[in-house]
Amino acid sequence: MAHRRVIAAADAGEAARLLRGEEPKRVAMGVAGDQAPKAIFMFPGGGAQYSGMGRELYDTEEVYRDAITACLNIITPALGLDLRGLMYPEAADVETATRTLERPSLTLPSLFATEYALGRLFLSWGVSPQAFIGHSVGEYAAACLAGVMSLEDTLKLVMMRGRLFEAVQRGGMLSVQLSEADLRAVMPAGLDIAAANAPELSVASGPVQAIKELQLLLAARGVESTPVHIDVAAHSSMLDPVLDQFRQLCRTINFQPPTTPFVSNVTGKWITNEQATSPEYWVTHLRSTVRFADGLATLRELGDVVLLEAGPGRTLSMLARAQAVPFQNAFSSLRHPQETASDLGFALTSLGRLWAVGAEVDWVAFYDGQLRN
Repeated sequence: MAHRRVIAAADAGEAARLLRGEEPKRVAMGVAGDQAPKAIFMFPGGGAQYSGMGRELYDTEEVYRDAITACLNIITPALGLDLRGLMYPEAADVETATRTLERPSLTLPSLFATEYALGRLFLSWGVSPQAFIGHSVGEYAAACLAGVMSLEDTLKLVMMRGRLFEAVQRGGMLSVQLSEADLRAVMPAGLDIAAANAPELSVASGPVQAIKELQLLLAARGVESTPVHIDVAAHSSMLDPVLDQFRQLCRTINFQPPTTPFVSNVTGKWITNEQATSPEYWVTHLRSTVRFADGLATLRELGDVVLLEAGPGRTLSMLARAQAVPFQNAFSSLRHPQETASDLGFALTSLGRLWAVGAEVDWVAFYDGQLRN
């Protein structure tokens, strides 16, 4: 069938209500072409996480729960802390958990675990990605699922990255509605371009005072900017003092060529086998500009694609639609923290959106062992 409509409902009454159009955002509609579009998984970076992300999926979906458990079996002994209490807190503890989860040493492994579990979940439902793209630390989820490093080795790097972020001097980041070149032309000394996300959206990173100066300068010129809620100047020269320590760990990792192609943040092009298996590449990745807009342009080489943001929130989906030629089919898989939707319902609707535009889904695997109708 070419014309498709999908809803995810808890019962017949809710299904009828959705079919009457009472919540149009929860109805997935599309037209499938003769050829299925190529599915791409996108993995967001730090800042996307929130306490409670994916809790219902952890409670209801065995594949998701098993993936989280596999991660936590590695993380817990290393941190001396079970992150479940922060990732899935009781209602009375959400505020405290949210503040605690802002520590990079806790943020990054919890974010990676969530992205890894979402990737595994959609894979189990028969969504076969043709490629991956990550944003900053999100590239680790891409690399792990592509077989470049084992789950244990990936988490070693992710956790070290978090610890090193806490070891450097406090910094700041600012998202600015300017091109990389225009932002670079007005930045105070000491700042770096952390990310080039869209033709008119870049991120500056560096010392707190210089970020404040930049924000005032931009406001005087009528340029919109938004502080990134992070106390680390990621992808800037402020990380230079810890690069050698990260390099030493990278040299102990058994890197392998990717089995699924993914786009490099460093170049914005397809990662090569030489890059993916080079310890120095991953050191450079920690320090250099995230060339996400270039990476999205590279994905266009694949032709007709559908993008799935396998992580919390909708940042990368919005960036995909902010390109010079917007991606029409870019969907998030886990609700934004300000949304009250069911995690399971949201993920199932996202699966429906993929199928509605023609992506292949293994419905036999989807229903296997599950109480679904």
